[in-house]
Amino acid sequence: MSIANYLTIQGELISETRNGDDLDYILDPVGSTAKLASRSGITDTYNWWPYGEQRTHVGESSTPFGFVGAFGYCADSWGGIYIRARSLKPNLSQWQTVDATWPTEKAYVYVYSDPINYSDPSGNAGCSNPCDKLHLPHGVTKTLCPCTICHTPYPGDPPGLFSCIVQHENVHCHQYKTHTATVFCKDGLLNNTNQSAAECPALLPQLRCLLNSFGGTGQICANNLSPQCQEVRQICSYLNGTLGYPPNNIPLKCPPLPPQWAKFCANHKWP
Repeated sequence: MSIANYLTIQGELISETRNGDDLDYILDPVGSTAKLASRSGITDTYNWWPYGEQRTHVGESSTPFGFVGAFGYCADSWGGIYIRARSLKPNLSQWQTVDATWPTEKAYVYVYSDPINYSDPSGNAGCSNPCDKLHLPHGVTKTLCPCTICHTPYPGDPPGLFSCIVQHENVHCHQYKTHTATVFCKDGLLNNTNQSAAECPALLPQLRCLLNSFGGTGQICANNLSPQCQEVRQICSYLNGTLGYPPNNIPLKCPPLPPQWAKFCANHKWP
């Protein structure tokens, strides 16, 4: 069996070298492999059904990185696609196992049943594809910047913190798609005409995710200065309006928290 070496840039698959031959990956907007190209030209072309079944393949090369292969979706020998946390079953259009963040996310549903616009490189939280653009008035096009965090953790983030940030950004992706809040990108920052309307719904799932990473109780944060617990205190203070929210440091005006969250956050204030 031949061994392949893969070249990636910032987590995105670019090319492979196998038996001394180089193949470049040419991707479709979702991140699936559309073509493979050697130095002499196109060697293979691929077509995919929305949930990852191979529709057509012309050529003799094989690669496990087909459907959304750019971001690490890897076909296994059982007809599934391994995506870090669990496996997708393309012929069933759903995950094989329950989402680790359930009930924050639906148990088996893959990317909100919208695989044309969303992908899930973590295996736990669907996000808008990084190739998506937001079209503003007068023909201006801005990159859909909040959702790119779904693919790249911040350097130095401890385990668990990144996955909970994804939960937060995932809400913004949904807001884009459903227009439930006026949010847009400008100069790499998230801006909105009503910051509370955009951020309050995104902070609570992030807080819930952080507490789940401690086993659900969060009691470990009582006298703990870990990055996760610092984040818990900060989010509680944002939700309570006692700490200004970046980038303008204006306090949010969030709806009253559910009783169990209100009691918890009353005991976890920043700093």
